Amino acid sequence: MRLFAVLTGAVFAALTVTCAHATVRITSDPGGLMADYASRFSTFRQSGESVVIDGPCFSACTMVLGYVPHERVCVTHNAVLGFHAAWRYDPADGASPARRRPRR
Repeated sequence: MRLFAVLTGAVFAALTVTCAHATVRITSDPGGLMADYASRFSTFRQSGESVVIDGPCFSACTMVLGYVPHERVCVTHNAVLGFHAAWRYDPADGASPARRRPRR
């Protein structure tokens, strides 16, 4: 009887232990500085966190698709991914299209 209780306890403990990885839900993200997002998504990749895109994910936010392994990304029917052309900030003119560097 004691062995049965020990085995039952072990099975119960094994079934109730869950993975410590969290799930990050993106519901409305307008994007921002690429360096900030690269750092954030690298952390998600290393920690094993999963990402659910469940709303607007624009600009730098879409980098999640390249940083987090595809098996840990879920895109729901509410997701909207927004991409745009590359640009850089010019103190004189504000945002301006990024231009290729001339080849040497």
